[in-house]
Amino acid sequence: MKKAISICLILGIGSLAFSQVMNPDKPEKGRWDLQMKKIWEIEGTGTDVFGAIQEIDITEDGKVYVLDAKNFRIFIFNEDGKFISAFGKRGEGPGEIRNLQMGAQLFSVGNRIIVVDRGRIHYFTREGKFIKTGLYPFQTKPQAFASENLFISAPSTIDNQRDPEAKVKLYNLTDKTEKIIATFKPYKKATVSEKTGENQVTIAIVIGDITPLMLVRYHDGKIYQGMTNQYRIQIVDLEGKPIKGFGIENRKPKKISGQYKKELREQFNDVPEDMAKKIIDGLPETASYFYNLFVDKNGTIYVIVSNPESRSRKSIDIFSSQGKYLYKSEMQVENGMTINNITLWGNSLYIAQEDEDGEQTVTKYSINLPGKK
Repeated sequence: MKKAISICLILGIGSLAFSQVMNPDKPEKGRWDLQMKKIWEIEGTGTDVFGAIQEIDITEDGKVYVLDAKNFRIFIFNEDGKFISAFGKRGEGPGEIRNLQMGAQLFSVGNRIIVVDRGRIHYFTREGKFIKTGLYPFQTKPQAFASENLFISAPSTIDNQRDPEAKVKLYNLTDKTEKIIATFKPYKKATVSEKTGENQVTIAIVIGDITPLMLVRYHDGKIYQGMTNQYRIQIVDLEGKPIKGFGIENRKPKKISGQYKKELREQFNDVPEDMAKKIIDGLPETASYFYNLFVDKNGTIYVIVSNPESRSRKSIDIFSSQGKYLYKSEMQVENGMTINNITLWGNSLYIAQEDEDGEQTVTKYSINLPGKK
């Protein structure tokens, strides 16, 4: 088993409380068939095979951007899956990226492609031509962009274990101002600390569908936010004013097996045994309720349900724009394949998959969505 894991200098994550209109754990309209149909599948560019697909993003003209951390490149394909070009250069200068393997992010915002590096934001044209590099405060790493110069941040971890709260912020890159949208309690387990000289270094493991995280997404002037270990999602405007909240009540979380944790431990080959054991033992006994969220052009909300031990099949809870639980659905790829990354765009689903030998592909599927126009 291969699993995308992020190991960071961090201090944890927690919970967010707000009033919600909760749905029973039974969709009003039953099951929805996505009718997935494979359109194309790509393994790389012809000269480069994918090594570690970390992000997939789509622009309005149908171009597909694949951030490959191992190849240290962002590959561009047209809507038919044909390779166009690639960009991305390692370095410290303007437009050069320090490290794509340590949490770099890819965003399509208007006519710009944005790559977030450690402390820096690089702007490129859709063709991959460098425009400019900006800076952001270390503790306000973007999770979503409302515009080129306005992003929403929420730490997957925080860097002060004594701080009982972490913050969702709206940060303005133009005037360097920030607005606190929400606060939440950070999760402080699955960590180990060591003193190095005068510094206290904390190492932690972050697994998207197990570690409790504050998930933040942006769509059409609205911020969608919620802790993944609580099935409650709040929608607010850019001022932080609540619009509505929704969720599911009385759903039983999925237990994490000892075998799965053992497989995770085997990936920490270069971590001392006592440290690795403390990190793994600190993981929750159950999976989070969800680990991703998408909103389509009609405002329908698709919540990707966490189930880390189901590799080729993922469940989806579908909500109306008003937060009503309408359908239960699922996506499924071929047996033996692991779903690593998902992007929903229009009436297409893009999935980064990995086979048992570690070979990765990006596959485009046409799908049937409820209420599509």
